[in-house]
Amino acid sequence: MNEIEKIFEGRYIKSGQITLYPKNVALEVIRECRKLSVNILGIDGFIISEKHTQSNLEDIIDFSSISFFGNACDLSEQFINERPTDMYFEIVIR
Repeated sequence: MNEIEKIFEGRYIKSGQITLYPKNVALEVIRECRKLSVNILGIDGFIISEKHTQSNLEDIIDFSSISFFGNACDLSEQFINERPTDMYFEIVIR
């Protein structure tokens, strides 16, 4: 369990080894990452149903490239805000 998971314990679900935050909590996680200067490497958006947990390519953003020098927190907030309210998000941090 990383530092962010500890802060938000009880406010996410686990799907195997993946930690998934509901949209409103994911936005709080981004703000906490900004406050603690935690690097965001990427975000995957998921739709969860009774039968499966599914991610689509258009719901993935990757900041791990060496060529990325922007503000990942600002772009992460924008990315999550553009997604439906019923999505869950894996936030990959370093």
